[in-house]
Amino acid sequence: MALRITDCSVTTDTITILFSDPVDITSNGPTSTTNPANYTVFDSGTAFDPPKSPRAAAITPSSDGKTVAIKLGPKTFGPGNSIVVVATNLGLAASPGVPALEEDPQTIARQVPVKGGIGRITRDVEHAVAYPILTEEAGFPPSPVAAPAGGGPQLPGGGVSLGQVAAKAVTDVLGWKVNASDPKGFVGALTTSFTLTEVEGHTEAMWVPRTYAVQTDLGGGIIGAQASLYSRAKDALDKCLPLLDGLYPLDPEADAEYVKALREMARSQMNEIVKELGAVGGPSVLR
Repeated sequence: MALRITDCSVTTDTITILFSDPVDITSNGPTSTTNPANYTVFDSGTAFDPPKSPRAAAITPSSDGKTVAIKLGPKTFGPGNSIVVVATNLGLAASPGVPALEEDPQTIARQVPVKGGIGRITRDVEHAVAYPILTEEAGFPPSPVAAPAGGGPQLPGGGVSLGQVAAKAVTDVLGWKVNASDPKGFVGALTTSFTLTEVEGHTEAMWVPRTYAVQTDLGGGIIGAQASLYSRAKDALDKCLPLLDGLYPLDPEADAEYVKALREMARSQMNEIVKELGAVGGPSVLR
């Protein structure tokens, strides 16, 4: 049976990890979840170079054996800090001494909750300026190196394919983002976008313009300015992730584990930002 980490939460002084099954809690055992040697914690509060690994003051398992709380000390995390936890060599309660993690080592990226966002925004901007990244041209339209998606027909002059034009027209008319796996959503958008009236024995349809709307991954519709922001953010995310995967360290002596942790932390934060923009009712105040 493979052991999985199902969730993780972080506060200023505690990391709580949830597992799929009861875990090995043998005192200082080689695969014990209470053994500090099986965890590495990185804090990017002010800079991720060099990485800092706080010392665990106490590791306490829950009564059901599926949760472990790591209490830190004397070092603690600052509000808004991005934390990366690397777990390795962990075992199950049913077979102590035998590593059982489905992915070993497993990297988890989380952020310490904050009460106010001004300081965090300032720090993030400073990091972006202090630690620039190298990029290269990718084949995304309207880039000249972009190839037609699926080899479909293009408009004269090398424009986008006819399928993309049709999909955009449907989105503009219905105020709904096309989703082939959501026929009910399409019917609902069609119903609310047109008013049917019986006139002299025949039916006339009148288009009722709607504010811009999209369907989000969170299962719900958002409209207006928020929908526009979500759409732009989602498009930017789709284009950024391939570039993120292609980043590599300029220092030949860089530790591959640190590079992976940085990449996963960036990926997690980017996804969380887009999810917040797509949340029904708007992003949370803390975000």
